[in-house]
Parts: sequence; structure tokens; C-alpha cells
Amino acid sequence: MRDSTLDFSKGVLILLVVLGHALQVTQEDFTSNAVFTGIYSFHMPLFFVLAGWSQWYSVSRRAAGIKISVLGKFKVLYLPYLIWSIVVILPLWFDSGDWGVLARMLLNPFSSYWFLDILFFIFVYAKLGLDLVRGVWSSIVIVVIVLSVDYSIQHWFGGVLRLYYIVYYLPYFVFGYLVGRYAILERLDLYSSLSGVAKGLYIIALFLMLAIIANGWGYEGAPSIIDRLIRDVGVIAEVSQYCFRFGIVLMAFIFISSLSLLMRGWVKSGLIGVGGMTLEIYVLHILLMNSLVGYIQDSYLLFVIVGAGTVFIVYLLRRLCSKASVFGLGYQVLFGRAIGNNRIRV
Repeated sequence: MRDSTLDFSKGVLILLVVLGHALQVTQEDFTSNAVFTGIYSFHMPLFFVLAGWSQWYSVSRRAAGIKISVLGKFKVLYLPYLIWSIVVILPLWFDSGDWGVLARMLLNPFSSYWFLDILFFIFVYAKLGLDLVRGVWSSIVIVVIVLSVDYSIQHWFGGVLRLYYIVYYLPYFVFGYLVGRYAILERLDLYSSLSGVAKGLYIIALFLMLAIIANGWGYEGAPSIIDRLIRDVGVIAEVSQYCFRFGIVLMAFIFISSLSLLMRGWVKSGLIGVGGMTLEIYVLHILLMNSLVGYIQDSYLLFVIVGAGTVFIVYLLRRLCSKASVFGLGYQVLFGRAIGNNRIRV
């Protein structure tokens, strides 16, 4: 049975995505904003963790074992990426008349929807690994080795193979898969063993710890402690920064999953519902935000209006598209799933 914590976590994260973008488009010096850097320290890597966890649920339902359909992932992930990236990029093309902007979108995921592109290519590489060898662990080793070798000659290919992104985000995806397979979240769950006031204090302590370490992560550089390690101990900069961020992501994962156990009633069910429309909110909120940012300069007001407005738009689209098969087919093409399927299977 699918854990509701997964959809709850996706709901929290997609709202953080909207808030992060609201801060980004309304503040000139957004990289120095503590809320912005805190969100960006973990939210996209944690989305890859959740994608891996979701993939484990898909795999666990198949008696035949692990199978990855590249065509299926293309329809669910890459086709929406292409469609919505073109929608966003078209105004740039009309202004510049540069056809190269469309080619660069295909060759290097620079649009706001890059997550869909990279996740699709993670599945492509995983498919190649699983076709070469049998077994999860051996395929992971093969894929990591191949990507690491290719990463060293990345400058020959530019962004075509997505090597930098995949080398960076694949471990998060694999970790998420292992979370599902080996019930790692249950092993890390201290919240359920507590009672009464201790549960609330535990959540507060987790939040404060997350705020402290996330504030130490720099959007454009390493935290001071990492700088000292690099300078005084000789630790490789990229490795130390990566490990530090992985720790932040793990802390955020534990905090949000514990929060899902604390929440009750309509708030929890609402966030779970938002988690079920993650892709739709992801692609539509950017269009709505771009149309409103000229009129609303307050970051948090823009977040509330765009967040609530996007959820309402998705609700109306679902109601409309469920009435006619033609609209339903269009919805499936645009958002990668049929009406009535409450979750994107990635």
C-alpha cells in the first residue's frame, strides 16, 4: 500500500517550489534571503528522493520485477517537459527570432521545467543499466561508473547527455528507491515512539536543526565550515559540499515525514491532495506567476495568490476534462496522466 507520507511530502515541496519562485521574481537580492536559500538547500534534491521512492512503489506492484518503460516515461515526463517549455520559451523566440533557443532547450535543460527532463534521463540511464546486468545493486554500480567516466569528458558534449545533472541527482533518486525497498524511513522514525508533548518538542527541535544547517548552505557557495575543511584539511570541495547538502536533504526528509504523522484533519488531507497534482502545479504556476508578478510585488502575497489560484485552476481543469473524452485525452498529453489517476507514476 502506498504510504500517504509520500504524497504529503510532495504537497509540502511543491508549495515550497511556488514560494521559492515567488521570492526569486520579486526580490533582486534573493540569494541572500534566508527563506529562499533554506528552501533551495533541499527541495529539488528531495523531489528526486520522492521520485525514487515512488518508483519503488511502482516496482513493488509488478510481479515480473523491475521494468522501466522508456516510452512510458517519455509520455509521463518528457512530453510535458517539451510542451510546457515551448509555451514558456515561445515569447523569447518571438522577441529574438532566434531558432537556436528551441534547439538549446532540447540539448540542455535550461527551462523552468528542467526537473522533468533530468528525471526522464535518469530513467533512461537506469534502463540501460538494467538491460546490461541483472539485479538492482549491480546495475546501480554500472550506471554510476559509466556516468562518472563520461562526466570527466563532459565538456566534449556540453549538456546533451545531462551528465552533470544525472551524476548529481542520481544518488538522491537511488536513495529514495532504497527508502521504499528497505523501509529506511521507518528505521529513522523517532516520532512514533514518543508521546504527548514530547512529539511536539521533537518536531520543533527538528525544524530548528533544519533551519540552522540549511542557513549554512550557500546558494552560490559553500558554508564557512566547508570552506575551512577545504582549506585546512584538504577535503575535495565538491565532495564536501555534496555531503553537506545530502545531510540537509536527509534532515528535511525526516522533518517533513514526521510532520505528516503530526498533522490531522483537513490540513493533512489537503496537502496530500496537493501532492496528487504536483506536476500540474509545477507547470502551471510559472505561467500564472509570470502574468501576475508585474502587479504583485510582495513575495508572500504572490505566493498565496499563485499557489491557491493554481490549485483552483487544476481542480477546474480536472472537472472539465472528466466530462469529455477529447478534453481528457488533451489533459493526459499535457500532464502525463489520465483523469482519475490521482498520482503521477514516476
